Amino acid sequence: MNLNDYQWEFKKKLFRSDVDHSSRLLVPRKIVDNLVFCHLTDEEKTQVNEGDGVRVKVRDLNETEEYEMTFKMWKSTKSYIFVDNWSRDFVRRRELQEGDEIGMFWNCMDSILCFDVLERNEDQSFHEAMH
Repeated sequence: MNLNDYQWEFKKKLFRSDVDHSSRLLVPRKIVDNLVFCHLTDEEKTQVNEGDGVRVKVRDLNETEEYEMTFKMWKSTKSYIFVDNWSRDFVRRRELQEGDEIGMFWNCMDSILCFDVLERNEDQSFHEAMH
């Protein structure tokens, strides 16, 4: 199946803060209901909003490997983020860089969030190829 065949609920061009040492992926509030909240129980939603978060399984479609991250509200900014293993399992392993575009959608059959890199930042690829 081609990546373009999926219904991506969340597409994002990565910012520097998504791939630097902050170790978190910021998710826009307007995406949270469709991407994650509609698949959580009321208790899990409370855990997310109180800052404790919930563990979410994530499948990397490029390798069909499964990982886990914590989804929670970042209290200081009232933003939603994925933490715990974002840097190790996604940024470093997939060599994500600022300007890359990622996509996510919820697979209801398997109750898992699916992830993939949709587009690489051309400027970064060119720069790396020159070194």
